[in-house]
Amino acid sequence: MAKLSQASSGALAAKLSFAALGCGLTALALALHAAISPSSALLAVEPALLVLGLGATALGLREFSVRMQFSAQAAASAASLQGLRDKVRWLKMTEAHAKVGHWRLDLVTNEVFWSDATFAIHGLKPAGTPPLEDAISFYHPDDQQTVREKIERSRSSGQPYAFKARLIGADGVTRHVDSGASVVSAPDGTPAALFGVIRDRSDEEEMQRELREARDEAKALARSKGTFLARMSHEIRTPMNGVLGFAELLHNSELNPQQKRHIDLIVESGKSLQTLLNDILDLSKIEAGKVEVTPGTVDLMHLLYRVTQMAEPAAREKGIGLVYDTSPDLPRHVVLDALRLRQVLGNLLANAVRFTDEGGISLSASCVEGKLRFAVCDTGCGIASGMQDEIFDPFTQERSHATLTRGGTGLGLAISRQLAGLMGGTLTVRSEPGEGSVFTLTVPLVGCAAPEKGPKQDGPTPIRSGSKHNARILLAEDYDINRELITDMGTRLGHEIECAEDGIEAVTLIQHARAIGRPFSLVLMDLQMPRLDGLEATQRLRKDGVTPEELPIIALTANAFADDVENCLNAGMQAHLSKPVSLERLEAALDQWLSKSTVDEAQPSESAERETEASAA
Repeated sequence: MAKLSQASSGALAAKLSFAALGCGLTALALALHAAISPSSALLAVEPALLVLGLGATALGLREFSVRMQFSAQAAASAASLQGLRDKVRWLKMTEAHAKVGHWRLDLVTNEVFWSDATFAIHGLKPAGTPPLEDAISFYHPDDQQTVREKIERSRSSGQPYAFKARLIGADGVTRHVDSGASVVSAPDGTPAALFGVIRDRSDEEEMQRELREARDEAKALARSKGTFLARMSHEIRTPMNGVLGFAELLHNSELNPQQKRHIDLIVESGKSLQTLLNDILDLSKIEAGKVEVTPGTVDLMHLLYRVTQMAEPAAREKGIGLVYDTSPDLPRHVVLDALRLRQVLGNLLANAVRFTDEGGISLSASCVEGKLRFAVCDTGCGIASGMQDEIFDPFTQERSHATLTRGGTGLGLAISRQLAGLMGGTLTVRSEPGEGSVFTLTVPLVGCAAPEKGPKQDGPTPIRSGSKHNARILLAEDYDINRELITDMGTRLGHEIECAEDGIEAVTLIQHARAIGRPFSLVLMDLQMPRLDGLEATQRLRKDGVTPEELPIIALTANAFADDVENCLNAGMQAHLSKPVSLERLEAALDQWLSKSTVDEAQPSESAERETEASAA
C-alpha cells in the first residue's frame, strides 16, 4: 500500500506538471498575439500553440480526475478488505469459543478444507487438510461406516445430513461431536460440494452422563429408602403389636382401678407412637414418590359422615361441639381418591380438636366455581400470621405456649398439603390468634352417576360361607409373641387357633388338613417369614387348587404400605390387616370372612381394598 501510494503520488505530480505546461503554451500563444504584428508565418504558429496548450491542459485535468477516482476506489477496497479480515478473525474467535468448526468437501475432486477450529477439534494445529479418507479415519471405528454412508448418500441424492459420533483426535482424546452438512449445487443442479459444521459436544455429553449417574443414584437411594422404610415399619409394628395387643387383653381382665389406669396409659402412649410412626412413613412415602392417587366413585355424604364420626369421641371428651353440613348443590357421588380425602380431612379435624378448648368445630362442603371446597372451622387458639406458611413445613408448629403444650409432631399439615397437591387441589389457612382458624381444601369436582348397586360397603365382600364361631383358623407367624397374642385373641373370640412358624409349615398343615377332611376355615398369614414368605405360600396354595371360596387368606402383617396391600391381593389373599391389630379389628375381619350367609364369588373391589388400607393406617 505504501508503494502504491508513492507511485500514485508521482503520477499525480506528473499529470499536474503536464497540465501546467499546457497552460504555459496557451499563455505564450496569447502573448504572441498581443505583441507581434500579424504575419502569415506567425498567424500560422499562433493558433497551433493555442490549440496545443488547451489540449494539454484538458488532458492533464482529465487524467487528474481519473486518478482521483481510482484513489477513492482503492481506499474503499482497502477498507472493505480490512472489514473482511476483521470478520474472519471474529469468526475464528467465535468458533474457538463455541468449539464449532466448519469444513468443505469438493464432491468432484474430494478435496477437503478445514477451518482452524475444525483442526482443533481433531487435536491438530492448522496445517494441510488431510484427504477425505484420512479425515474419516479420525472417527471411532464403530462410527466410520456411518460417516461414509452419510457422505455418499448426500453425494448421490443432494440431500443434507446430520449425525452424532465419537471422534478420536490426534492428541488421543475421544470427543463426542455433532456433524451436519448442506449440499452446494453446480450450475447444472448436480451436487458439487458439501459445506458442513462440526461441533465438539463432549462437555455436554459429560454433563448428561453426570446427570444420568445422579438420576440413577437418586433412584437407587429412593429404592433403598423405600426398602428401609418398609423394614423399619415391619420391625417397629411387630413388637408394637405385642405391646398394644396384650395391653388391650389386660384392660379387659379383672384389674383394680389403678391397674386399669396404668393399662390405659400404656395403650394411649402406644397409640401416640403408632400415630407418629404412620405420619413419618406417610411423609417419607410422599417424598419418595411412592404415594399415588387412585380416583374412584365415592359417596360424598357417607365419607363426610364417617370422617366426622371418627373425630367425634375426642371432641365429646373435651366438651366441644362437632358438626358437618353440605350445600344443596353438592353432588352425592363424585370421582376422587376417598382414602386421601379422608386422610386430609381427618388430619384437619384432629388438629381442630387438639387446639380447641371451648366452642365448636364444623366441617362444611360446597361447590365453588366447578370445584369441591371443604372447610374445617374451629374456635381454637388460632395461628399467628407469621406462622401461617411455616405450619405446612414438616416438623413445624406455631410456637406459642398454647400450641407447645398440646403435643403433636407438626407432620399432619405437611402431609395434608402434599396430598392435596397430589389430588390436584390446594390447602390454605385463614386464622387470627385467639379467634380460631379455617382450613380450606379445594379439589377438582368430577361428578358421576350413582353406582347401580348403591354405595359400596366398608371392607371386601366375603366370598366364603361358614360359621362365625368355633372356626378352625391357621395362624402363620414367625414371631412368638405375636403367635401367643393372636392365639389368645382368637380363643377369646371363640375360635380354634393352630399355628405355623413359616410358609412351608403353613402350606404343609393346610394340605394335610384337607387330606384328612378337617380343613381350616381361614388363614391369618404373616408376610415376612423364614424359608417361605406369606406371598409365596399363598401363591403356592392357589396354584395347588386351594380356592378363595374354600380358604380365605387374610394378611396379618407389619407391612402396611399401599403396595404391600396390592401385593397381598395380587398373590391371592382376600384382605389385609396391619399390625398392631386390636381385638375389635380382628373380630370384625373374622366375622366378615366367616359369614354364615352364602354369597356369590366376588373379588374385593378397588375402593374396598383402599378401605382396608385406610383401616391399616
